Amino acid sequence: MSLAVVSVVTHLLIDPYQDPLYDAVEIILYLTPPIVAVISSGYLLKRFWKSSIPPLFLGLFLGLFLWLTAEITWEIYRCFLAIEIPYPSVADVVWIIGYIPFGYVMVSLYNMSKIALKTKTKVVSLAFASLMAIIVAFFLIEPLLIYPSDDLATTFFDLAYPLFDVFFAFFSISILFSLLVVKRGLKWFPVPLFFAINVLADLLFSYLTSQEMYFNGHPVDVLWMLAYWVIAYGCYKAETFDFLARLQYPKIEKGKPEARNLSVPIH
Repeated sequence: MSLAVVSVVTHLLIDPYQDPLYDAVEIILYLTPPIVAVISSGYLLKRFWKSSIPPLFLGLFLGLFLWLTAEITWEIYRCFLAIEIPYPSVADVVWIIGYIPFGYVMVSLYNMSKIALKTKTKVVSLAFASLMAIIVAFFLIEPLLIYPSDDLATTFFDLAYPLFDVFFAFFSISILFSLLVVKRGLKWFPVPLFFAINVLADLLFSYLTSQEMYFNGHPVDVLWMLAYWVIAYGCYKAETFDFLARLQYPKIEKGKPEARNLSVPIH
C-alpha cells in the first residue's frame, strides 16, 4: 500500500509540469498499478487453476490484462503520437472488451454471495443503481440526445461507458452489502471495491469530457490508480479467494471444521 501512496502523491505533484522527464515519470506511475495488478491476478490464477472455479480467476486476469493493454495504448497515443487526449481511440475499444470478462466475474461473485443478501438489501441495491441510472441519464445521456455528436465513435463510447457503469454499480453495491453480513466477508472486499471505484472514476471522466474539462493528469486519474492498487492488494492476499471458494464449494475444504460456518450470517 505504500507504493500506492507514493504513486498518488507523486502524480499530484508532477501534473502541473509539462516536461519529457515528468512525462516519463508519469508513464511509470500510470502503468505500474495495472502491471502489478495483472501480475498479482496471474499469481492467483496459477494458484487456483486446479480448483473448482478457475473461470472466475481467469476472467479477473483477462479483464486486468485487457485494461493494462488499454492503458499502454493510451500512453502510446499520448507520448508517441502527440495526441493529448486520445478519446475515442483503440484504447477505448480494448477497455470496452475488458468489460466482458469483468462482467462474468461480477455476475459470478453476485451468485456466490447472494445467499447472504436479504430482500431488503437487494431492494436497496436496486434503488441505488436506479438512482445512479437517473443521474447518468440526466447528466450524460440527455445531453447526447439533445446535442448529438457528429462522430459516431464518440457517441458510442459516451453511451457505452455510463451504461456499463450502471450495470457494475448494481452488482458492486449488492456484493459489498453481502460482505457485511458474512463471516470473513471483509477479506474479499477489494474485488467489488475495485469495480466500485472504477465506476466512480468512469462517470466523472464521462462528465468531465462532455464538459471539455478533462485534461491529462486530472485528479480523477488518481481514482483509477487507486482501484488498481486495491485489486492488486486483494489478489496478493490470496485468503480473499480461499473464503470465496469455500463459500460456494464447501467440499473443497472438506474435513476442516471452520469451512462449514463461513457462509453463516453474523446476525
